[in-house]
Amino acid sequence: MRATQAHLKAEGSQHFGVIGFCKGGIMAPKLAAEPDLKLEAFVAAHPAGIPVVSAIHPSSKQVRFDDAHHGFLAARADFKNELLAKRANEGIREMHDFFVAHLGKSA
Repeated sequence: MRATQAHLKAEGSQHFGVIGFCKGGIMAPKLAAEPDLKLEAFVAAHPAGIPVVSAIHPSSKQVRFDDAHHGFLAARADFKNELLAKRANEGIREMHDFFVAHLGKSA
């Protein structure tokens, strides 16, 4: 993460967030807790069995898609299934709107 962030800073990026899918949902809040990374937002998608940790970041939101299977938003997405496609698009929109609302807004 540090090397990627250094590269992106060299390219002009100033604001950073991270998304973790599945087991990456465990890593996203851990990365957000690293003070030197200065991540402004994170998303933990599909964090089954992972406690929601809002105390480590000033902005948090939990959205559940109980009628979709694990992985519906990533590797196991099924855009041929009308319900799952709808839920995946809702999840993508939620992540997009969350990052738009929080990146570049921290003090």
